[in-house]
Amino acid sequence: ILKMKKILLLLAVAFAGVSYAQTQKGDWFVESDLGLSYTSTSVEGTQSQSIFKITPSLNYFVIDNLAVGLGLSYENDKPKNVSAINTFTIMPNATYFFKMGGEIAPFVRGGIGYTTSSQNGVSLSGLAYKGAAGIAYFVNEAVALTGSVDYTGRNLKADGASTSVSYTNLGVGIGVALFF
Repeated sequence: ILKMKKILLLLAVAFAGVSYAQTQKGDWFVESDLGLSYTSTSVEGTQSQSIFKITPSLNYFVIDNLAVGLGLSYENDKPKNVSAINTFTIMPNATYFFKMGGEIAPFVRGGIGYTTSSQNGVSLSGLAYKGAAGIAYFVNEAVALTGSVDYTGRNLKADGASTSVSYTNLGVGIGVALFF
């Protein structure tokens, strides 16, 4: 029994070291999140609706645990009695993983970029920003399941328009990250 405990302890220590090898300087990770969010829109009053989005990203670790990357986002929103709103965003971002040992790594992410939305032939474009906090569960050294809460915002204008529209989203997402 004592020998078995020593073997299990050695395996646990070895696994803890391996689980973070993928967040070292020079490594890459690809991630894709699926999200559901609640949005509050301020256009002559407040309107509320839910949104589905998918957000793939490619990231490079510039130092241990800190990755910079580029994310793309597609959102489809179908409010009641209104035609669908499609939104595309390109956003450089930074993600920091906190080492805790074992398979769990909390992370924070922030980014700022460009976004465009269209509905009924009307296009708006402008600045997008995002902040997120979450947890990555490393299934093995190459795959992590992620869960996060994020806050995103957009300030949009039509070409030549003097007024802008602001959108904010508070959402949750689940995803998969592949490390190499």
